[in-house]
Amino acid sequence: MTMLMSDQPVGLGGKSQMVPTQYPINLQAVAQQVVMFLRAQGFRAWPMVGQNLAVIQAQHHSLLGTLTGQNKAYTIRLCQGQGFIMVETGIANLMQDCNAST
Repeated sequence: MTMLMSDQPVGLGGKSQMVPTQYPINLQAVAQQVVMFLRAQGFRAWPMVGQNLAVIQAQHHSLLGTLTGQNKAYTIRLCQGQGFIMVETGIANLMQDCNAST
């Protein structure tokens, strides 16, 4: 059931890519590296990591923030299945729990 849910994009409106892997990936470490990169680029970033799913949301004070309001965030979704990682990017509403960990 997890694999069926993992290989389907959730509709973030961006791009999705299935990346084959030969071994399990440490999603916590990958999410942390992405967050560090985004923060170095001037973004505020919030990771949410589970066993086979990581969602990273990031905001930047730019034209996008002005046009869409403060509740939108660039979103990266990493979902690990048997022998693959699904990477999906796009823009989604910022989860309210994330603002507490600024």
